[in-house]
Amino acid sequence: GALFYSNRQRRKANDQLLSNNLLIEKQNNEIKDQQTALAAAKAELEDKLSQLESLSTEKSMLINIVAHDLRNPLNSILGLCELMEMEENQLNAAQKQYLSLVRDSSDRMLKMISNLLNVRKIESNGIEVTLTEVAPLAIFEAVHRDFRQWLKDKNITLDIQGVSPQILVWADKELLFQVLENLVSNAVKYSPKGSMVEIFTALEGDNVRISVRDQGAGISAEDQSKLFQKFQRLSTQPTGGEQSIGLGLSLVKHLTERMGGSVQCESKLGQGSTFSVLIPAVT
Repeated sequence: GALFYSNRQRRKANDQLLSNNLLIEKQNNEIKDQQTALAAAKAELEDKLSQLESLSTEKSMLINIVAHDLRNPLNSILGLCELMEMEENQLNAAQKQYLSLVRDSSDRMLKMISNLLNVRKIESNGIEVTLTEVAPLAIFEAVHRDFRQWLKDKNITLDIQGVSPQILVWADKELLFQVLENLVSNAVKYSPKGSMVEIFTALEGDNVRISVRDQGAGISAEDQSKLFQKFQRLSTQPTGGEQSIGLGLSLVKHLTERMGGSVQCESKLGQGSTFSVLIPAVT
């Protein structure tokens, strides 16, 4: 009886061992299948990534080619406009108006192209930053000159009296020019005719706050949440029929941060907007 019981236990143990071995073999096969599936998925993912990188490179090349091919004729058009403006006394009122439209449209398109190229540079880490002492007032005076006809056409006053001539910031001069030009352009674009855009500076600790305030329609809370994202268009429309591709404020944010600064917006619907950049001060 004891021998029979021992044999029965042994058979039961063998059956259990066989069952366990079969289960382990099944699990091993499942693991192998999963590994094969993972390897296939990884290969497919790497292939897709390679395709995306190739497309991204091609897109960047296409943007650069198109932008540069557009920029050259636009520069030629602007040069011809300047030559014609030198002969202003020989033009009648209608010709002066047409010339102004051509110049302004070409100038704005040129700025849009520059913004597009700069965004591509940021995405490829191709923006070089050289920090020097920069006077914000000199930049705003240059922006005022560049926008004089646009301001005249919309009867908008650009008040830069609040910009202290003594204040200097640590910034890349070219990048800061693009930042402040975009902020003023945005303010003028969304300001009603006959209004005022005010610019002022103030020392705040180790930084200088440079603010651009408009009397436009203001920005909703929903729009403010996506304000500095690329290719975002606001529900508020430009007041003079101007075009926007939604890159200016995204560029402002990226360039300001590359210079060690930050950007802020204060706005309420019906009460205008104030955009500010904080840039390290020269002390």
